[in-house]
Amino acid sequence: NDPYQPLPLAERVGYEIQPHAVQGALEGESLKIVRKPAEIRLGAQDMGGFKGEWSFARQLFWQGGKDGDRLALSVPVKQAGRYDVLAQFTKAPDYAKIQLYWNGTAFGGVYDTYDPVVIPSGEIKLGALDLAAGESVLEIEITGANEKSRGRYVGFDYLRLVPATGK
Repeated sequence: NDPYQPLPLAERVGYEIQPHAVQGALEGESLKIVRKPAEIRLGAQDMGGFKGEWSFARQLFWQGGKDGDRLALSVPVKQAGRYDVLAQFTKAPDYAKIQLYWNGTAFGGVYDTYDPVVIPSGEIKLGALDLAAGESVLEIEITGANEKSRGRYVGFDYLRLVPATGK
């Protein structure tokens, strides 16, 4: 039993699916690349075919990396202050372990992005940092891979800088 009746074309508008957007997110695929190893491939990847929610249904997809490779991205900081740094990555069967660096200093610990299925990591609090206004550099380093992983890929969805509430 179909409860819907045919509609004239003029009434069949406005049904576009709007992608999920995270408020205040700095999209990984939109951040300026400061430096990268020559042999890696980077690009925006549509994540709409997978279960879960990525901000704007896209991620920055890094292929061809090896242990020790670092990707450096420019992060705009509007106002000086102490910020909680939050991020979402992608987890998948062929993804790497990563370490993040902020302006050259490691923070947040090593993060394993392996999972048997492709899923968003969920938002992760990486730590709190005292930041100056202007451009900062976020580096992502491949440090290895889970023994179950079939590769060294990295998927970076977004970063958020939220004024810190604690010390």
